[in-house]
Amino acid sequence: MNFITASCLGSATNISRLRYALHLMRSSRNSTAQHGQAAFSLIELLVVIAIIGIVSSVSLGYINSEIQKSRLVALTQSMAAWLEANRSKALAESTLCRVQFSANGSYSSGQSLASITPECAVNADFESQNFVISRQIGGSSYVFSRSLTSFDFTKRGLSPSSQDQYLSLSNPGSGPVKCIKINKYSGLVQIGSHPSSSSFCTSSSSYSASKPF
Repeated sequence: MNFITASCLGSATNISRLRYALHLMRSSRNSTAQHGQAAFSLIELLVVIAIIGIVSSVSLGYINSEIQKSRLVALTQSMAAWLEANRSKALAESTLCRVQFSANGSYSSGQSLASITPECAVNADFESQNFVISRQIGGSSYVFSRSLTSFDFTKRGLSPSSQDQYLSLSNPGSGPVKCIKINKYSGLVQIGSHPSSSSFCTSSSSYSASKPF
């Protein structure tokens, strides 16, 4: 509901203009009513319809943009939680859990972005062994990028541990990139964002374990 409220507030200027136009038309109507003509003219009605159309298109466009952003955030949080669950399992059971990522590209609901070795999955079904874009999240498609095709969660952290690993998710076209960072030492999973639409998050300064977004 937050983005709907913001949309309404964002259209306040357009609504004020509409009210002003109606005020002028009422004044015109009252003036013509004194001469025996109490109806709106065709031009006045067309002006009102045009203003309503403009306000509606701006509001709907903003709402759609906010919906896409919220879906992207939900997808990023869901994938980070899936990775963290596998990391925790590797630590708790002193085992190796290999994560294999899909190729860089565009993916839609129902498609898999990553898979985990069967012995690390909670259950033996496909959903447990693969991170799949939930149909509940929806959205037409998402652009996915990763710095490595695979890595291992171990009882000691991450392998290989030569550098931090990054994943990025974004909506097609322009817009911010949501990111997932896997710490090269501990394997800790953190989420954040990058202001540009570049393929990878090049800075970890925006990441925070306590305040992910």
